[in-house]
Amino acid sequence: MLAGVEFTPRGAVSESLVMRSRSGTIRRIRAEHHWRKLQGMGNGR
Repeated sequence: MLAGVEFTPRGAVSESLVMRSRSGTIRRIRAEHHWRKLQGMGNGR
């Protein structure tokens, strides 16, 4: 159903599924995570 996490030279790509029971909304989210940006977050920047 989902690709999960795919690692790339620049970082990773993830897919998530978000479901709301009240509205019946289903969202598939694809996000790109870049190593350089993640490393900067780890030291309080």
